[in-house]
Amino acid sequence: GGQTMRKFRWGILGCGRHARRIAAGIAEVDDAEVYAAASRTPGKAAQFCEEIRAGRAYDTYEALLADPNVDAVFITTTNQLHCEDAILALKSGKPVVCEKPLAVNAAQVEQMIRTARECGVFFMEAMWSRFFPAMQRTRELVQQGVIGRVQMISANYGYRMTGHDLSDPSSRIFDPSRGGGSLLDVGVYPLYFSSMLAGGEPEQISGMMHPTPLGIDAHCAATVRFRSGVLASILSGIDGNSDTNAWVYGSEGYLRIPAFYKPDTLHIFRDGEPEETLRFPYAGNGYQFELMHAQDCIRAGKLESDIMPLDESLRLCRTLDTLRRDWDLKYPFEQ
Repeated sequence: GGQTMRKFRWGILGCGRHARRIAAGIAEVDDAEVYAAASRTPGKAAQFCEEIRAGRAYDTYEALLADPNVDAVFITTTNQLHCEDAILALKSGKPVVCEKPLAVNAAQVEQMIRTARECGVFFMEAMWSRFFPAMQRTRELVQQGVIGRVQMISANYGYRMTGHDLSDPSSRIFDPSRGGGSLLDVGVYPLYFSSMLAGGEPEQISGMMHPTPLGIDAHCAATVRFRSGVLASILSGIDGNSDTNAWVYGSEGYLRIPAFYKPDTLHIFRDGEPEETLRFPYAGNGYQFELMHAQDCIRAGKLESDIMPLDESLRLCRTLDTLRRDWDLKYPFEQ
């Protein structure tokens, strides 16, 4: 028979909780494997590889990046480390998929993108919610004008970590020095969702936040106007659970997407017609879709994704910066 393509070999930088989710996602991709993992904490990578029963463990990022068998690198380190870790990986010539948010401010994102382009290496922000089959269909329905012209978008993502105290920085989510707060953790989801469907860049953003005892945002609300004229309303929080519906309101109907950050269902409401429900079930935790997309791009020799382009990542990070400037919210490392 024909020659089968060898498995795509992922290297994971950072061996925390999110690395385990990504490893589970890779396990759902037929032609991919966790080939290596690295942590700067001695012994942590070995423990991780033993736990997932895969991969060779490296105690430095440099050692993993020097391994010629690694096809691409997935960065799962905390927000404030993304910039230096991605630049290190890009300079080694490895394609890079970096967890969202790409970095904590636009200056960092600019530096990362410049490095990727100078090195001629694939680079993508891991905005996983964009790559689900239900999201692909959402984009198609909007492009086909099924709900007419998009006018407004509304999306929420709030959650509460049980047993955690907002004044305790031991969780990265509550730690200012690791770029914590709801905006960078989950506020990015409604913002990126809106951007995906609004068309054009964010022209104006205003919002308000309620601070944690450590001064980062516990929850926030923002309104965005896009150049296309679309208005978006977004809520996020790390101190209480919200529904995670996204709504897209058009001139001739609207869409509702439950659990829009990992969607499997889509509700279509067309003026004067009964509600229609489309289902897109999937196995596993849903991280496989961004991984498959990145693999396809890398194998095709692309330097970025058409679904999550680098310029959009930069525009959206500038939008986050604008909000934080209005809130007078600076992370300690930005002083």
